[in-house]
Amino acid sequence: MLMEWSSTFLLFTMFIHVLQHYFEFDKFTAVVLCNMTWGWLLPISFTLMFGTVAVRTWRLYRIFIHYLHPGRFIADRYLVSFLVFLISLDIIIGIFLVIFNAQSLQELNIPSIAGNATFQIIIRTCRSKRPWLDFTLLFGYKGLLMLAVLVLALLTGNIQNSTFTTKSLRLFIWLLTPTMAAGFIAYFLLSIT
Repeated sequence: MLMEWSSTFLLFTMFIHVLQHYFEFDKFTAVVLCNMTWGWLLPISFTLMFGTVAVRTWRLYRIFIHYLHPGRFIADRYLVSFLVFLISLDIIIGIFLVIFNAQSLQELNIPSIAGNATFQIIIRTCRSKRPWLDFTLLFGYKGLLMLAVLVLALLTGNIQNSTFTTKSLRLFIWLLTPTMAAGFIAYFLLSIT
């Protein structure tokens, strides 16, 4: 159920992101939307979605594979507390970024040629003064989280009597992780140009 809520939250975040690019807001509203989207909503929605996958994969690993206590069940409250810890990290990083590296809405003029006509395409985008800091703080531990989940997916790949849930979870991990990694790299490369 949490994955469905996190997906809805992510779609809501993307809706806000699209709004700020296609509608002109006053400067204050644009800055608030940029910081809310990039500093808070996107990282938290990613953590809700991928963190849920991480704790479910960790539970599978502990039940079937863990070398110290195989077969040991992990209570839901421990998994939720780990997810709350990850979200708390997002909140702390968001506070730090809003204070020290705030986003602003900038307009980029891109020249374009169509036939004999030359015209400008105006793209509104959120930018900060130090995009490497955004990339490092927002995506650094998320990259480590994705790597940990990939390792857990590899370790739990040979579970006997795999159910549809474990197979679909591994498929989700194998499809989402490269997509998210490519998105992080594309965001970084676009933000430094």
